[in-house]
Amino acid sequence: MACQERSKLATTNSLERFVLPSLLEQYIRVNPEVNFSIDTLPSDDIITLLENQQVHAGLVRSHKKHDMKKKLLSSDQVCILSRDPVSLEDLPRLPPDPLLP
Repeated sequence: MACQERSKLATTNSLERFVLPSLLEQYIRVNPEVNFSIDTLPSDDIITLLENQQVHAGLVRSHKKHDMKKKLLSSDQVCILSRDPVSLEDLPRLPPDPLLP
């Protein structure tokens, strides 16, 4: 059995319900080795988790009050945020953060 990589994400309630399922389906089709842990929180809390290195990435609608790197994922202004530059292709290969539970 192949070892699965674990990525910890945070997203808002509306994105979890209406956007994330199709994004994850597409992503997992290409990267089946990735296992996601997902927290649902308000955008400001997602920013805090990223700043404190408690999640690998956050999915939010356009959010201007941060110093994070962002990549537009859809025309709905859905962005992935991270402390460092991130590409979707590299997400499953990011090293585990030792501060994450």
